[in-house]
Amino acid sequence: MAPVTEITSLPQLNRILEEAAESKRLTILDFYSTTCQPCKSIAPSYEAFAEKYTNVVFLKCDIGAAESVADEYGIMTVPAFMFLKNEIKVDQVHGAGEMNVKALEAAIQKHNSGD
Repeated sequence: MAPVTEITSLPQLNRILEEAAESKRLTILDFYSTTCQPCKSIAPSYEAFAEKYTNVVFLKCDIGAAESVADEYGIMTVPAFMFLKNEIKVDQVHGAGEMNVKALEAAIQKHNSGD
């Protein structure tokens, strides 16, 4: 089973967020586009973090395929990484450069309650 779950609808996302909240797990949602080169370049790092931080719920959402999810969170640019705890946004990281990869891992460490 892949460590990153693809989100295709708002009901699916809400169900996963409820389950994560019940187990007090940090959830990270990667908003991307299949035509976005920076999204493609940061994807391997995101996958690696999913392997490393096994108690964190890693999700991804193609904004072209699941517009309602992107609209719900006001996503205007990609890549965007939304951090949620107890179904509430606690942080967000944008972009795909080396500094963004470091910021992404720093945010994971900051909001993760233990691994």
